[in-house]
Amino acid sequence: FVDIIDGLTVTHQTDELTGLSSIVVQDVGERATAGKDLRPTIKLVDANGNDIFLPENDVLAQYFLPGKAIVSLDDGAAVKVGEPLARIPQESVGTKDITGGLPRVADLFEARKPKEPAILAEISGIVSFGKETKGKRRL
Repeated sequence: FVDIIDGLTVTHQTDELTGLSSIVVQDVGERATAGKDLRPTIKLVDANGNDIFLPENDVLAQYFLPGKAIVSLDDGAAVKVGEPLARIPQESVGTKDITGGLPRVADLFEARKPKEPAILAEISGIVSFGKETKGKRRL
């Protein structure tokens, strides 16, 4: 684990029914001032503690955790391919039946001109990552 500090970037929760303990990542807005610049991350290492790189593009195998992600692993636990590292809960939606989403589907398929058309880019160029501020990455 990287930047996973109890009480600063994460909280521990215990399920009352099963008794299992899990780690819940706090949103950036909920954190104390000292934890605002930290990014909770799961980094994969081999048995010797050396970093693991993805075979396709030699990028470090690390996974940034968004706010409210639930981690059920312990630090240093062995994981296998396909094993979930964290869960991201889906917020409950107001309408549960199939008819609640039909007006939105109709809007998606209806082809019409937008009220306020926008220009996506006025000039051509290269997009690159900038400095990270307030837990958000700039492009």
